[in-house]
Amino acid sequence: MQVSWKGRGRDERGYDQKGRCIVAVDPRHLRPTEVSSLLGDAGKARQKLGWKPKVRFPELVAEMVREDLKEAERDQLVKRHGFETDQRRE
Repeated sequence: MQVSWKGRGRDERGYDQKGRCIVAVDPRHLRPTEVSSLLGDAGKARQKLGWKPKVRFPELVAEMVREDLKEAERDQLVKRHGFETDQRRE
């Protein structure tokens, strides 16, 4: 199916070959602000609440890498069986 796109931003819509709108932005799913980078500083929580992390940074990185590898392995399995994967991760 080919989709033709018209409009921009929230007004962008996708139409099929017969001119029917088949894709539109649902404002209920929009975030009030979107940022490209999120950074955190736990210093205030440590200072005011006495909070301490349960997971050390090297352990956190190891967990993240382990999960990324599992996801990559799933993608390869899916591709091997003739299906497409999420293009953003390739």
